[in-house]
Amino acid sequence: MKGALDDLERALALDLQMYDAYNNRGNIRNATGNPDGALADYNRAIELEPYRFETYINRGNVWQNKKRFAEAEADFAQAIRLNPRDKRAWLNRGNARQAKGDFAGAIADYTRVIELDPRDAFAYTNRGNALRASGDNAEAMNDYNRALAIDPREALALLNRGLGYLQQGREAEARQDFDQCLRIDPTLQPQLEAIIKKAPRQMKR
Repeated sequence: MKGALDDLERALALDLQMYDAYNNRGNIRNATGNPDGALADYNRAIELEPYRFETYINRGNVWQNKKRFAEAEADFAQAIRLNPRDKRAWLNRGNARQAKGDFAGAIADYTRVIELDPRDAFAYTNRGNALRASGDNAEAMNDYNRALAIDPREALALLNRGLGYLQQGREAEARQDFDQCLRIDPTLQPQLEAIIKKAPRQMKR
């Protein structure tokens, strides 16, 4: 990645009007832990070519990672205006809205993702989370089931369905989902432990 960054630096030294160089350098800076540098590059790329929806998605992702959810939502909304058929912008705006507590808005965005791509298991998982946060636990469980029917290895759907089972007192089914979740993605162990710790009755593993 260092070589790619050096190549972009050389390109910009020759021509400061290169949209692709700024956008690509922003991607590299974001991936290598320099979000402020990435923001500066995306800002310049947008100044040069304000109708490229991808840059708004990229900049929105940086805002999202910085927990600046209002700015993230605004960038994803602009990406949607420029290209309403790109599901990434809808999905990411749904995530920003959910982080802000706008569960109805998040559900609407995830639903649009599913309309664009009915096989997007992650969109069902995220919509399930927003439904549960808004109090519709039954429909949330339906969405987790839909996600897993599409992709049985969707670890976050297993984790969240397991939480739903746990809340219903169905501990055997919860344990089965949690175990399968960790077989697929062991990095979710801390998140799972936090869920079990908050449960009404401690599950002994």
